[in-house]
Amino acid sequence: GKAVLFTANTNTASYDDANIVAQSLASGERKVVQRGGYNGRYLPSGPLVYVHEGTLFAAPFDLTRLQTTAPPVPVIENLMGRPSQGSANFAFSPNGSFIYLSGSNGSAASSNARIMAMADRNGKVQPLPLPAQPYWHPRVSPDGKQLAFSTNDGKEAMVWIYDLKGEGPPRRLTFGGRNEFPIWSRDSRYVTFVSDREGNRELFRQAADGTGVAERLGKLSPSVSPRGP
Repeated sequence: GKAVLFTANTNTASYDDANIVAQSLASGERKVVQRGGYNGRYLPSGPLVYVHEGTLFAAPFDLTRLQTTAPPVPVIENLMGRPSQGSANFAFSPNGSFIYLSGSNGSAASSNARIMAMADRNGKVQPLPLPAQPYWHPRVSPDGKQLAFSTNDGKEAMVWIYDLKGEGPPRRLTFGGRNEFPIWSRDSRYVTFVSDREGNRELFRQAADGTGVAERLGKLSPSVSPRGP
């Protein structure tokens, strides 16, 4: 059956003690599938992955029973993220490619330059031909053709779109306000992101090709982050 994964947190200081929860779309039943972790996702290859104290963990996951079937194992250590906001800088494409940022956890408002790289299932790492910058929240489009990411140098926070064929430089998508946390639509046509362009931090959506204007979607939920298997 189908289910939704999300992070439930009651500790506003850190998500490291949050719970990964699965909810059946058929019955509405909720089960805590992992205690102590956040940013849980189900991968088509089978495992549940999540972040705890800067490490990405993976555990085999039974979609029918909505539970892990073996103890989790660490996959990537020193994963960059912000435990105070429940965010982590990693993403998987449908074909199994894995992209992440390594480094210390903390604020995104940092001038530290970083390199982005792609990793395949065998662990081979290939740096992307991009200049070192304070990159955050890289996300590969569902069709595997583009990469959305944000940069934050402490003065401006912007969302960018990059063609993974490397045929040109990244294209700036957002203008006005501080814009972060890009997420792709299933059809790879739109990017949803967080922005304070109208005062409060709210969700906006914009066409990934830069046409049209950003559409305001609504307010943020500070404690629940949905994830769909």
